[in-house]
Amino acid sequence: MADENFRANMAAAARNVFGDIPIEFTPTGIRFPGPMGAFGDPRKVRLGQERVQMLLKNEAEGDAFLAKGATDMLSRSIRANLLRCRADKLMKEKQFSQAARLYLESAETYCGAKIPVRHARSKVYMDLDKNWDAQDVMSCFAGAAKALMQMKDYSQALLWLGESQTVYNNIRYDMIRDDPAFDWFDFHLQTSHHYIQVFTMYNTLADAYIKLGNTGASVYYRFQAQVAMSNVPPTVKTSEMDRLLDNAGKELRATSCYRHPEPSLVAKLEVIDKKSHVHGSWAKIELKSPGGLTSRMGCGVFAHESYCYVVGGEKFTGGPYYRDFWRLDLSKMDKWESLSPCPIPESRVDSLAGYKMVVGPDDKAYYFTGSPDVVYFDLKASHGSILGQPSNLT
Repeated sequence: MADENFRANMAAAARNVFGDIPIEFTPTGIRFPGPMGAFGDPRKVRLGQERVQMLLKNEAEGDAFLAKGATDMLSRSIRANLLRCRADKLMKEKQFSQAARLYLESAETYCGAKIPVRHARSKVYMDLDKNWDAQDVMSCFAGAAKALMQMKDYSQALLWLGESQTVYNNIRYDMIRDDPAFDWFDFHLQTSHHYIQVFTMYNTLADAYIKLGNTGASVYYRFQAQVAMSNVPPTVKTSEMDRLLDNAGKELRATSCYRHPEPSLVAKLEVIDKKSHVHGSWAKIELKSPGGLTSRMGCGVFAHESYCYVVGGEKFTGGPYYRDFWRLDLSKMDKWESLSPCPIPESRVDSLAGYKMVVGPDDKAYYFTGSPDVVYFDLKASHGSILGQPSNLT
């Protein structure tokens, strides 16, 4: 019943803003079945696709076309697509350096500007055709990243994958700019190409991070890839996408078995990519008096002055849950000290997992759980309270 009420409220909020529009429910929220705003129906094929196929068959004619340059939108689209297809061919031939160069030249041709744009919000990316050109630019960045990974240049690979994420974000920024208060709604383009590119971006990020031994980031992006494929509308879903979703689930389960860091991946003191290496190393610290804080995940963690604070969390997904509050003096590294537990009653928030705690300028640590109660802990007086309530909860 709670889920039904939540969905009804979400749908009502959407229709209140966007009018009487069709809405679909997904495991992560709601979906607008079609593009919002003045984007119109998506083209079924890329602009100039037939011409590109002809130029691919005749290499000399293709070379001559590329030598002329792009003078209008159609010739620019044909040129960019031709370069991208040639890069795909070079990848199959394992000519990775040339492939990376052509992928990036193709992306630059689509954009009509120098890349990377180096801005989180970019008019260059917002002005791209959402259904094809923006997706092809994401494809080019992912293709360049894959080529660079084959050359073991992971730092540059991550740079271009980050740029792919920027393109993806700018599609969203442009589609919701008239209603920024509702940017938490999922947005969906009605082409399978869009979902495949988002999946490829996240999956390639996961591949890059696992190569660097960063299992935590790899798990995160494997999960994002699976979510991207799980939210595909039935109208554009294909058997290939079902296969990708099945593989994503298998890869996520395999990656989730790793520890962070995973000994089998980082057993040797080896720098995989010097440009992405941060000087330093991990070390396990033994406390003078072990015990106190138990192993957990999803806890709120912050540092203030010489102390590390930990609140709440859960032992496994689904519990048991913790409501305790601890701190460790990092200057002494002697033992975990128990503080007063979080005062929010279980009737208001049943599990304290996945929430954040931040320190304000008043030396109070504020704990945000999504409930009407905002808890703070006075770091100087060592007691906690709920805003708006006079009780001292030491």
